[in-house]
Amino acid sequence: MDLLQEALSYLMSSPKGILAGCIGLFGLLNLKSLPLFWHVRIFSAFFQQSKTSSLHDSSDILDLSQNLHTPLIFRPLITSTRCSILELDYVLHKSNSTYFTDLDVSRVHLLLALFKNGMAKLQKEENSNGNNKMVMPVLGGASASFRRAIPPFRKYDVVTRVLCWDEKWIYIVSWFVTTGSLGSVRRKKDEKISGPSGVGSKHEDGKQGHSESSKPVVPRSVYATSIAKYVVKAGSKTVKPESVMVASGLIPEGDSEEVKGMRANIEKGRLQALKYGRAFCELDGLHGEFDEDVDTLRSFRDLL
Repeated sequence: MDLLQEALSYLMSSPKGILAGCIGLFGLLNLKSLPLFWHVRIFSAFFQQSKTSSLHDSSDILDLSQNLHTPLIFRPLITSTRCSILELDYVLHKSNSTYFTDLDVSRVHLLLALFKNGMAKLQKEENSNGNNKMVMPVLGGASASFRRAIPPFRKYDVVTRVLCWDEKWIYIVSWFVTTGSLGSVRRKKDEKISGPSGVGSKHEDGKQGHSESSKPVVPRSVYATSIAKYVVKAGSKTVKPESVMVASGLIPEGDSEEVKGMRANIEKGRLQALKYGRAFCELDGLHGEFDEDVDTLRSFRDLL
């Protein structure tokens, strides 16, 4: 305590001390935006996940999924952070470029939480076959759509989950939302779909509400949405997403009716969201739209 009082006394006793205190305070308020701190955040995610045991046991995947109504593979992971001063753009909102650093951290958490054990298992298999190449996920693309601005110092959550997958890519979706909104949004959806008494809500004509053709209602809590695609590589070889998920215990194996029902439920969720993954992949065609033989407006040099 005496040491703290002496430090405060020194900081307030001279202009240099006051300046040092202001710089220190500014650094603390903008810690996530300081040089090299992105690496610290990523390494922190690795450290946290290395200390976290598996999210489930392969023997209870079916019970867990049924009790919580959502298969493990589709359950979201939440990371919380705050908009710092150094993240602001010229209109004093969170700059669009800074969303992607938050997304990096959130997706690393999710990939490790879901697939670390499965990739370790696949790595052992590769090593036993004489292949020493590392099994790892590789980011193949990311895109973001912005809905509402995030003001300075506002705390928010990044909610990230597996959206779907195909023969090559694992698609991951992330939402930037107001802190603590995930539970309230889920409760509202449950009330609309099931009603307070748990009975399905119907229109006056007796038909079930929320048809597939109806436009989805975007919650007010959503600031932005992002989609990314990952491919799992073992050297130059592509590992199929389903192989990773089976190795991770996220897709059950067996011939029992319970297993078949769970796999059908997972496949239904995958197919429902696959349209977004395919649409995202269509953007790869833009690479070929680049025309080297075209008249330009003018060439400018950036500051650095």
